[in-house]
Amino acid sequence: SPTARALPSAIWSSASCFGSGVESQIVGPEHHFGCGGIQRIDATTGEIKHMWIHTDQRGLGLGRRLLDHLESVAGRLGYSRVVLDTNATLTVAIAMYERAGYDEIERYNDNPYAHGWFGKDLSARS
Repeated sequence: SPTARALPSAIWSSASCFGSGVESQIVGPEHHFGCGGIQRIDATTGEIKHMWIHTDQRGLGLGRRLLDHLESVAGRLGYSRVVLDTNATLTVAIAMYERAGYDEIERYNDNPYAHGWFGKDLSARS
C-alpha cells in the first residue's frame, strides 16, 4: 500500500458524521492513514475525538497535520476553543499536544480511560 511520504499532500475526507460532530480522515489510494473528529461540547468549545494515525504511518508528521486540520475545522464550525482527553500511555501524542500549544486543564468528562485533559484557545491561531 502507498505510504504517506508518497503522497504529495494528504487528502482530507470530511463527510462522515458521528453524534453531533464532524469526522475527518487522511486517505490515500485504497488506504486510510488516520482519522479524527470534532464533537460539540458547548457553543464555544469543540472536542477533538478519536484522533488516530495508522501504526505504519506514525513518525511522518501526519498526527500534527491532522491536529492542525481538526483545529481548522473547529474554527470553521465557530468554536473558539478545543479540548481533548488522552490516556497516559500515549506519551508521544501528549508531547505533540503540548508542542501544539495545548495546556493541561481540569477533567471535563467522565471518560474512564482518560488520564489527561488538554485545551487550546483557537483565537491564538495565526
